[in-house]
Amino acid sequence: MLFPSKTPFPLNIPGSDIRSFHVNPAGRMVAVSADVVMPGRFDLVTVNHDGTNVRTLYQSPAGSNVSYVRFAPNGQRISFEVRDASNNAQMFVVPVTGGSHINVTPPMGSPRDPSRNIINSSWSRDSRYLAIVAEATYDRLNELFLVDMNASTPTAVPLLTASTLGTPGTGTSFWGVTSPVQWPSASRAELLFKYRTTADTAFRLMRISTSGAGLAPVPGTPDGVTMTGWAGSFGIGNDGTTLVFSADTVTPQAYDVYQTTLGASSSTAVATGAAAMTRPDFNREMESNSTTTHFAFSANWASGGTIFEPWVLSGAGPTRLAAFPNAGSYVDDFTWSPDGSQLAMVTDFRTDERFELALLPTISAAGTPEILVAPVAGGRVVDATWTP
Repeated sequence: MLFPSKTPFPLNIPGSDIRSFHVNPAGRMVAVSADVVMPGRFDLVTVNHDGTNVRTLYQSPAGSNVSYVRFAPNGQRISFEVRDASNNAQMFVVPVTGGSHINVTPPMGSPRDPSRNIINSSWSRDSRYLAIVAEATYDRLNELFLVDMNASTPTAVPLLTASTLGTPGTGTSFWGVTSPVQWPSASRAELLFKYRTTADTAFRLMRISTSGAGLAPVPGTPDGVTMTGWAGSFGIGNDGTTLVFSADTVTPQAYDVYQTTLGASSSTAVATGAAAMTRPDFNREMESNSTTTHFAFSANWASGGTIFEPWVLSGAGPTRLAAFPNAGSYVDDFTWSPDGSQLAMVTDFRTDERFELALLPTISAAGTPEILVAPVAGGRVVDATWTP
């Protein structure tokens, strides 16, 4: 952990190792999977930001481990994945105050196939819904499930299954839902995600309502009719209605960035890719700051190759924030300051695959990143969250 002095401060949690962590919205509690009781067995633990009040909320059965820990936006619940002794993936939700955990694992077939995974999950902005993407029927075919925490018995209800998605295509790529779900404002009652099927191999940016109705491309994004090309990365603003996304509509494999408002019928190009094979990073979201004035993303627009550098999109257009010197360098994670004026990143721009925490000097011009945490050889920064 870092305090305002920028001095690393270890958060002393009992045990020898951790797997996953998440900070609550208030920035005063951390949920972490840690082997606090038995070495190598990871339980769900919460601890205050100053290291006090360590509590175990879920103790894993023998041979099981907790991972992918996430607070709901209201800070009242924590979702987490558990791998059981047979390596089968399960999903649970537990109140932060403790008590009984709720099993919200999607139907994954019987007998279970441990090669089928829960791919990701995401909470709605109002904390009512938990979207879960999982390989429920086939390996590499990602289906979509929704848990309504207001239900008397919260259950993973299928929204998109193999009956709609078909079967996975050949090769090693994923099909079906190919991104984490992103949530607009609660009043829209819909989920947004990337998607493709063997019937339409193009990547589309899709929407579906929380009732399971209305599956369709988001208006103003590539649908193959009114707008050609494939959808790349995307992000929803903190206002819940501004949408930015990349697409190669003008030149195949040259991805421009577009902006629209959810509910509108068209979008506007706001940043242009330099040439074919240039794009914002497909694997990472475009991340809005708190005021929705800036979106952070990594792109190889300047290098045209394997170097994905930090960029921001604002009303002034796109700005490259740092030049990376080494091939293969990229940004693994961004974290905005709570007021939206500063941006930090987890990146290996100095040494390939050695990920450090770096602070960008400004969000309006290129500069030299300040290294905040530089792990020893063999170590890496895994994740970063800027707390209030």
